[in-house]
Amino acid sequence: MKRRKRGILVSVVIAVVALVSLYYFHSRPSSLDDSIELESNEVIIGSSEGVGFSLYNMNVNRTGVFYDVNYQLRYRDYQTNEEYVLCDKANCLHPLSSSCSAYLANMEGIGYYEGQIYALYNNRSNNTFDLICMDANCQNRKVLTSFSRGEYEAGEWYLHYEPGAVYYAYGRMFAVLRYEYVEDHQVQEDIVEGTDGTIFDNGMTRYDAVMVDLETGETTTLYSSEGMIHSLEYQLLSEDSVILVWEENSEALLGDSLAVALLNGELDYLKEMLADIPEEEGNEDWYGENEIVNLESFYMDCAMYLVTESTLHILQYDFSSEEVTDLYQQVCEPYVKESGTVSSFCIPIFCMGWTDNGFLAARFDYTREEEPNHMTLLEWDFQENSFTELLEIEDGGTPSIRLGTVGNYILDGSKVLYIEYLEDGENGQMYYYDLDTGESTALFVDDKYITFRIQGETEDSFVGDMVVNDVHGFYVISKEDFYQGNFSEAIFLFDDEQFDFLN
Repeated sequence: MKRRKRGILVSVVIAVVALVSLYYFHSRPSSLDDSIELESNEVIIGSSEGVGFSLYNMNVNRTGVFYDVNYQLRYRDYQTNEEYVLCDKANCLHPLSSSCSAYLANMEGIGYYEGQIYALYNNRSNNTFDLICMDANCQNRKVLTSFSRGEYEAGEWYLHYEPGAVYYAYGRMFAVLRYEYVEDHQVQEDIVEGTDGTIFDNGMTRYDAVMVDLETGETTTLYSSEGMIHSLEYQLLSEDSVILVWEENSEALLGDSLAVALLNGELDYLKEMLADIPEEEGNEDWYGENEIVNLESFYMDCAMYLVTESTLHILQYDFSSEEVTDLYQQVCEPYVKESGTVSSFCIPIFCMGWTDNGFLAARFDYTREEEPNHMTLLEWDFQENSFTELLEIEDGGTPSIRLGTVGNYILDGSKVLYIEYLEDGENGQMYYYDLDTGESTALFVDDKYITFRIQGETEDSFVGDMVVNDVHGFYVISKEDFYQGNFSEAIFLFDDEQFDFLN
């Protein structure tokens, strides 16, 4: 009897293993073969690697979307809804390991562009970030150019992090590299002596907006920003020029400079400012035993945004002249919380897409007491060298249509989506503004948080993120159905939970 039970148990285990194996191998995507037609957009953002999976870390293209699952690069075709692994090794079962060609560990900014796969490889053995290219099945890899990380030594700049976003457009790669300055340890030790062992970093960073020719590997630094409180990002890319947005604050102090000023009593006015804030409204690290440390935290978290000024610059780099023009400047208002404390500067404007004469932008009004839902669509004219107001949105906004910092909000040739919130506080009327006619067309009433967030378009469809039963999924929907709000007609491709069992 025991032998029979043991036999039944073994049979059950074998059956379960067989079923799991059958599901696993039958659910494995196919290899990508030459018969699959791929077409890239003019501007793409590379996907990010990782053991997790996110709908917002993908390379969205015209014919399909590229994404990685536990470091393995895959492709999903919009028309067939088939998933493929970018590997053509004979008899490869595409395991999530380096034995599969599509396994791209230690890489960022992975993107299919004009017949090739590009990526930034974190080459730790050479202390570089390498821009590599390979064919559409991740074979025949070669290095186009390398960015040295530098040496982590006092007085040197060190490329500490991989780029936040990598773009491929018009035969070029674009990225912003962030370097950190390695402080002089002797200066640090002098400061430590007066602060009970607390170490203050130098705080200096440098942002380099770089461009690489994908044909030759030639690298150009388009603009460089160095300082303590600042930022630099791409917002528009074209064949002739790029638009960079630079936020700079030349007055702010950080690290050693802030510590020295505090120790010398140059910022004693901070004591009165801090005393005016009820302790329950502040951060707990403003009220420790060490006054210098308290004031340093208070300055960086709050006071800096009240006592210094930050300015936003819209810059254009022209490829033919190789010159940078500062097109527009605007002071950034501090973002004041309900408690009266301040946590950041507000970015008042961002660029949305190219027009016939210039580019489209959105400007936010942060001077009102209510939420900053008042915005104005603007068009910059290169000949007039100024903005013209196109449309004022009293209480609403434009749905986000970008990955990273670059996005094209001009859809279907000339349409710009926007929403005006309704009095119920939960919904809004969706419109599109036509740049050609200067008129708005009412579309449908939508949830104020936007049902279908567009991430790309084909000739006759939109693709993007839609939430169904509290699950974010990637869908494709015809433009006709989208404009009518027929979201039930959207075709499901995959969702965030599909790959959870692999993590």
